[in-house]
Amino acid sequence: MPAEAVVRLRIRLVLAGVMAFMSGWVDVVCMSRYNAFATIMTGNVLYLGRTVAVSGWQVTEKTGLLPEPVFYLSIIVAYVFGLIVHQAMERCLPQWTATAFAPVLALGIMALELFEASGSTTSFLPPRWNVMFLAPIFAVQANIAVTGGLGTTTMMATGHIHSLSNYAVQACTGELSVENMKKVPVSLAIVVSLALGALMGAFAVHNAKDPPTCSLGSGCEHLGLSGNCCPTDDGVFLGCCRSSKRALLLLLPVGPVLALTLVTHDLMFRKRKEELPDDTLLSPRSASGSESPQLLTAQELELASGSSSMCSQRSLSSVSSRLEENIDDSTDTSTARAMAD
Repeated sequence: MPAEAVVRLRIRLVLAGVMAFMSGWVDVVCMSRYNAFATIMTGNVLYLGRTVAVSGWQVTEKTGLLPEPVFYLSIIVAYVFGLIVHQAMERCLPQWTATAFAPVLALGIMALELFEASGSTTSFLPPRWNVMFLAPIFAVQANIAVTGGLGTTTMMATGHIHSLSNYAVQACTGELSVENMKKVPVSLAIVVSLALGALMGAFAVHNAKDPPTCSLGSGCEHLGLSGNCCPTDDGVFLGCCRSSKRALLLLLPVGPVLALTLVTHDLMFRKRKEELPDDTLLSPRSASGSESPQLLTAQELELASGSSSMCSQRSLSSVSSRLEENIDDSTDTSTARAMAD
């Protein structure tokens, strides 16, 4: 394998591993806070069905003024909204959407963490509804991983475990292709990183909690109480208990790490697409060999086929002008050669 290909594979492994680790970390933190997922919509769909059957459409202090099923449905809708926004931006800023979204996503995560740590809340939307604003952020990350240079999901292990099992069987029977052999390290890195992220996230959540003893900084020490207060031996949290600020800042470093990962993704894979497009078509050029063939990417051809969006229309005009220039160059070259003959 060429040295450049080895370097790219290693960078791809690092990016996939970091994204998977963040997914595991974020979902464990969100489960401990909100009893919901910010990245895995399958879990929220299951919770949605369960709450409809168990609690129905009752409104409680936990849910605010909206019933429990609406909570999970809102997270799913917010996730879909993030996907739609990313697809729209991808048409306007092809190959640079990760860089464009990086500062927005990072600042969004950090702002939500600081807002929640401030203790601000309303009776209409309890703090657990903050996960609804995290969902579209990680929807963008997921879409960049799938449609970008990684070409795979980094938030779920099921598909990768299935693929690794198939690759193992193919290796035993001697049917494992070179292409599938390259996918093995990526799938393995994602599964391991997800597990490590979940493990470290759970460890951080556990150690960030205040001690239950009344006299050890729980917020109840000034009342002169003894024993356990947060919670009591019966599992009840007294009114004097305070939330740990450390536990409310566990997602704060995720923002900068996510931004750095997305920018690195663009720098690596955009350069590759510019140097060696994957799906290209030769435009009509002179056959004299004096000029190198000009390439039209598959994305440009798709835009030329009739996309109706505003960004696509601008790209369509650019591609049409490019084709006309190519045809004119070809015609001029043919005419010159005919006159020379």
